[in-house]
Amino acid sequence: MRVSGGTLRNVRFTVAADACRHKLRGAVRGSNGEPLAGIEIEAVLDDDRDVLYAARAWSGTGGAFALSVPRDGGYRINITLAGSCDIYFAEGGATTDFDAAAIVRIAGGDIRVSDIWIPEDICKNTISGRLLNASGEPMEELHMRLYPTEGNDSVWLNTADDGAFRFTVPQNGGYRIEITLAENCRVHAADDGVTADREAATTVRVAGQDVRSNITVPDGWCEHAISGRLLDASGGPMTDVQLAAVAEDPWSWQWTRTDSTGAFSVTVPQDGNYRIRITLAEGCAVYSASDGVTTDRDRAATMRVAGRNVRGDITVPDGWCEHAINGRLLDASGEPMADVQLAVFAEDPWIWHWGRTDSTGAFSVTVPQDGSYRIQITLAEGCAVYFASDGVTTDRDMAATVRVAGRDVRGDITVPDGWCEHAISGRLLDASGEPTADAKMDAIPSDGTGGAWTRTGTDGHSRSRFRRTAAITSVSRWLTAALCTSPAAG
Repeated sequence: MRVSGGTLRNVRFTVAADACRHKLRGAVRGSNGEPLAGIEIEAVLDDDRDVLYAARAWSGTGGAFALSVPRDGGYRINITLAGSCDIYFAEGGATTDFDAAAIVRIAGGDIRVSDIWIPEDICKNTISGRLLNASGEPMEELHMRLYPTEGNDSVWLNTADDGAFRFTVPQNGGYRIEITLAENCRVHAADDGVTADREAATTVRVAGQDVRSNITVPDGWCEHAISGRLLDASGGPMTDVQLAAVAEDPWSWQWTRTDSTGAFSVTVPQDGNYRIRITLAEGCAVYSASDGVTTDRDRAATMRVAGRNVRGDITVPDGWCEHAINGRLLDASGEPMADVQLAVFAEDPWIWHWGRTDSTGAFSVTVPQDGSYRIQITLAEGCAVYFASDGVTTDRDMAATVRVAGRDVRGDITVPDGWCEHAISGRLLDASGEPTADAKMDAIPSDGTGGAWTRTGTDGHSRSRFRRTAAITSVSRWLTAALCTSPAAG
């Protein structure tokens, strides 16, 4: 509902008969079993990531809570400690890992979950300091985000009037800090001030104690913008379209949306060369080019920012991101495969667009233009296969080709049993027996097609999932050799 320049009266809403009729109940306890009162609890719909929360409540004097959920479905339970430190309900207690959270199913009635036990070492330590400009003056009311070097969970806050910030961290580990200096212009705290390159950001280590450090932002950051209007082939404005200004050295990504006139303005972190990436439909992105748009990043037009703002309109020709490849992803029994990532890709020019199946296994991936496409399916982390005429394959050259020519294309995909079902795991150690973290490992079948990949964690642990059970023997030999062999001196 949009309100602009007036008052809406006599607005009527239709509420479903079963809305908010069922409750999700439980209790929050400390590590010693004591009830925790006044704890903020949220139920979040798992099948609608655009909804921030579906229900919210606070635990009572006995630690008990009751959330009235809007409808049947799967819910994650978020627990907020120390004002801004989020953890999640998991079987047996709580976790700081969003992806490890338990999904609680509501289906036609109330449900009670097991008590949520909060570990003693969760949300105990802080990272704090002051955000200052180059003259040492406080930078107030700026948005900051703390995120772990491993994982996706973040903590947000705004700096105080004196530039002060204070994050409560969920657990020990490495963290980085992102700062929004201007609308959608984000940088990261670094040893020498700030950087646009996330990989060059300073890692703050928390190990059982608070950490305090000020951040100084040098002059010249987030001062200039790339602006213009996004127009269709007839010169009409393209409204509410996401654009991003992309730089590669160092890598940075700043985004915005067009307004009702098609106008956009993207503040860039520093002087340099930028390309404009335009998302014309969900999952379908192109780049601004001298003759309109292109899917080839190397052919994209470069906009040079050097001490001043840059302006230029972009016209999108007809025929881009108008058609889609649709269908359902099913297992060998004909049951839907939900929440599975798919990619539709072409190779000349190189095009790669993502989609994800819904709760019924349905998918829809909009393609940028007519042409021949293949479909990649990620059945488990690091384990991807390709749609083929007889099911799926790990050999890209054997993948089926889907032809899009002026209309949508529809077809279901059935995944036979035995694909991406098993895994081998272990730890990668150096010659001293110490864990080797963040190392990429590939499991390669004996016939050389397909395979699986993973990265080791902070403890050197890795887990690669097989694409075919027939490849287990050869892959096991390879991984055993990789794990047990240390490089020779020299």
